[in-house]
Amino acid sequence: MNNISFSAFGISRRRFTELNRLVCSNLDLRFFLNSVITLIGSNFPGKERPLLAEMVEHALFCVRENRKVNTLTDSDCFILNFCTLAVRLYEKKLVAVPERENQKATISWTPLTTSVTDFENKYPDHEYIDWECNGISAESAAALLAARTLPVHVFSKLYQIKPYEHSEITEGA
Repeated sequence: MNNISFSAFGISRRRFTELNRLVCSNLDLRFFLNSVITLIGSNFPGKERPLLAEMVEHALFCVRENRKVNTLTDSDCFILNFCTLAVRLYEKKLVAVPERENQKATISWTPLTTSVTDFENKYPDHEYIDWECNGISAESAAALLAARTLPVHVFSKLYQIKPYEHSEITEGA
């Protein structure tokens, strides 16, 4: 997968092999995973392990379960279930406290506006703190992550977004 090792995902070799089989047959899924790695990196904390590892493990489990009922393609199932854990991006706050001319200012990462990896590189002295995410639902977080990382045609298909159609507006209507 574009020279990404299984250790970048924080998953076992067996799960990485399973993931690699899935990704090799689907360029959109490869693009998606590369975009996710670029966006959140492999260090963002999840509940017990890095969030990326938890998302991949969850999605692979759902793909295996989906094969029993065969309601979705493997790649669609993987993407939709991977994104369901995106709400965890809002449960942690990434903050940095750079010192500038005897001033301390707290700078925090805003989810999905800039990549975590860019923030971590810009502010090497950063930390993750627990954060209460009252303002976003799991569905909204999933759609935001998908919109940020999926190719448009895949996002439109999975989230059933209809293309904008121009319609004439008549007076009195």
